[in-house]
Amino acid sequence: MSELSPKDVARRYYEEIFQRRNLDALDQIIAPDFRGYSASFGEYTRNDMRRDIQRDHNNMPSDEIVIDEQVAEGDRVTTRWTYRWKHDASLFGEKPTHRWLSMEGVHIDQIADGMIVQRWEIKDFFGVAKQLDLAVGPPVKRAGG
Repeated sequence: MSELSPKDVARRYYEEIFQRRNLDALDQIIAPDFRGYSASFGEYTRNDMRRDIQRDHNNMPSDEIVIDEQVAEGDRVTTRWTYRWKHDASLFGEKPTHRWLSMEGVHIDQIADGMIVQRWEIKDFFGVAKQLDLAVGPPVKRAGG
């Protein structure tokens, strides 16, 4: 098999892990010393990723992910994606609605030796909370602060 381009490696993550639900492929796609950085949750490892994806697969058996756009430069690949799932399990402590929800997000992956070694991510949890009619809004300035 020929060596995959950085863009192919990043695309393989979405295809194997989410479209095929092949969590075993994580070890071939994500480097053992991987470090991820989330705007929402902070730093995470490959083991953290495996745990969270397994939980999502269990809680969201009806789901899909679509790559909306992908741009590569050097060893970095930016992927803008949309994830859709049937809301059969609570996300924020709310009761499941059994409606379809969607979340948009962006991953910036650094690729080395055919694997994702670092990721910076932003996920639109605010948009998901709005779909659930949860009381969310922009930060309110506190008196005296």
